[in-house]
Amino acid sequence: MDGLCRRCGECCRKSSPTLHYEDIELIHRGIIPLKELYTLRAGQRVFDNIKGEVDYLKNELVKIKEKPGSHECIFFDHVSISCSIYEYRPLQCRVFFCEKPELLKELFSQKKPERQDIIKDSEMLKIIDAHNKRVDIKGFVRSVESLKGELDEPITELVLYDLHFREFIHHKLGIPSEELSFYFGTPLSDILRDYGLELEIRI
Repeated sequence: MDGLCRRCGECCRKSSPTLHYEDIELIHRGIIPLKELYTLRAGQRVFDNIKGEVDYLKNELVKIKEKPGSHECIFFDHVSISCSIYEYRPLQCRVFFCEKPELLKELFSQKKPERQDIIKDSEMLKIIDAHNKRVDIKGFVRSVESLKGELDEPITELVLYDLHFREFIHHKLGIPSEELSFYFGTPLSDILRDYGLELEIRI
């Protein structure tokens, strides 16, 4: 063991990093664009890498996206088997070392930035706050987990509201669709799928 990273890419293939305050500058400089980020809101059910089990988020997290259909970080390059922004990689990636996982555990205990720490536009923050109040993730998750059969009307209405809200913001404000999961978190329709449920949407 020489204490050096092997740059094997295993950590990049298993998950994408959660951002820390030190990484905000990378966003503002455009090194990590908003379209490559997504938000996990407090109350969502996620897999805790440290505990090794599914748990509910106590605080909001902003993460780099994974490639579709996998847990692989969007910035992982298969050709070079390395990070495409290695020189400017996030703090979690710089701290992580396979042979010393305790370093990452220490980092996970630190407070992490939320959307309000990243977004400078006060009007957008008001829109996000309005969405948070109408689309209560904690309440939504509790309702879904208490279902004993088909989707009920309140859940269906909330999923449709969330969908139409995102479409409205996309068209009205010109926010790229790729950035919506950063601004407004995981779509409720996607959360339903995590529970093996699907809402048939007819146009």
